[in-house]
Amino acid sequence: MSYYIDLQVPAPPEPYYQVKDYSVHCSWNYTKMMMHLPCGRVRDWNHKRAKELIKPIRESIKELEQNSDKYSQYEVDRSRGLGTIEHCREILRMCLDNFEECPDLEIDIS
Repeated sequence: MSYYIDLQVPAPPEPYYQVKDYSVHCSWNYTKMMMHLPCGRVRDWNHKRAKELIKPIRESIKELEQNSDKYSQYEVDRSRGLGTIEHCREILRMCLDNFEECPDLEIDIS
């Protein structure tokens, strides 16, 4: 199972406008790792404003960079590149970039 982390305009937008595609794919393989990070589980981000997650995501990236040994136990299968610390950081960085660009948009997890 996996999730898509999207940003959407809070409803109903007036006038309607098209929002850039902010979709970021996140596999369930990161659930245990992220549960132990300041950002928490992706599923818990649903319906929050992007600005609410900017600080926790920054802190999570920093934590993974400074204390990677602490989180290696949560990697799913490093040899196959599943649930690795490196990929988790990449996902968090993409989300951070999107959330900083549009902090007032709502996070939609599907």
